[in-house]
Amino acid sequence: WAAIIPLDVTTVGVARVEFFVGAVFAGGSDTAPHHFDAVFTTPGARTLVAVGLDADGLEVARDEVTVDVTPTTDASCHAMLDVLGFDWAVTTPRTGIDDPVRVEPIINGVSFRYVDNAAPTAMIMDCTHMGTSTEAPPSMLITLATRFGSSYCRMYEPGPG
Repeated sequence: WAAIIPLDVTTVGVARVEFFVGAVFAGGSDTAPHHFDAVFTTPGARTLVAVGLDADGLEVARDEVTVDVTPTTDASCHAMLDVLGFDWAVTTPRTGIDDPVRVEPIINGVSFRYVDNAAPTAMIMDCTHMGTSTEAPPSMLITLATRFGSSYCRMYEPGPG
């Protein structure tokens, strides 16, 4: 399971907002409206902090909120797709696929496509494999993931930067 807590920050006179979980830097935004999704896979209290910086990088605003992350009571795969914000639907039965779902091709800003398609395309796969299909090496800025048939091998194409 995963808990996704969206943070939306509206600012005036702030050039950048940095987000922290406790004292640990978790991300930043240079474009208003400032947004960050805090993702947790373990229960417990977390303090989420937003720090506003001016054009010189000096702190001009700070706010925080403490949230208590608790596991979902619905641990089904379909519930997890909802929690993760995927655009998905149950699809017709397929040989070898226990729980077929059709998932739209752009997930968390990454375009997915089958290797023989030039453009991103909706993916049909077993629901339980969907979570692993969206994982990429954390050190890469991914813009496109290519799926080879039903093997769940993935080729990632790094984005600029």
